[in-house]
Amino acid sequence: MTKEEFEKLEEICKKSWRSLAKSGRLNKPRTLNKFLHNCPACELSRRATKDKMDKDCTLCPVDIWRNNVISSNAVCASSTELFHKWNSSVSDIVNSPYKEEKQKCTKQLKGYAKQISELKWSFLPKYKKVDIKDLL
Repeated sequence: MTKEEFEKLEEICKKSWRSLAKSGRLNKPRTLNKFLHNCPACELSRRATKDKMDKDCTLCPVDIWRNNVISSNAVCASSTELFHKWNSSVSDIVNSPYKEEKQKCTKQLKGYAKQISELKWSFLPKYKKVDIKDLL
């Protein structure tokens, strides 16, 4: 993978999160279906992993998540992280019978999506050996 290909993958991810931040939709765009967990970052970490069967979150391109990994577990899904909070807001909207609660959760959902769209990504040396042409 080249730096330019990396930047395209990053933009696919960030554009999707910006779209979710604007719309408040509950589902990630279908354009992300081709990625592991509908996430370009997860797909990249999986492809950079030697065994290719699972992702290694120590190879995640998202700095804050990669730098906080404990034994290659997905930090993004821990209860203190933005993705988990976004996902919980989706559940709250779906499960709440109250219009006011749904509106509050939708506002939170949009805020989390916006913050995720602004997370810093970094190109790691291992990415040079990764082929992502089928994703672009």
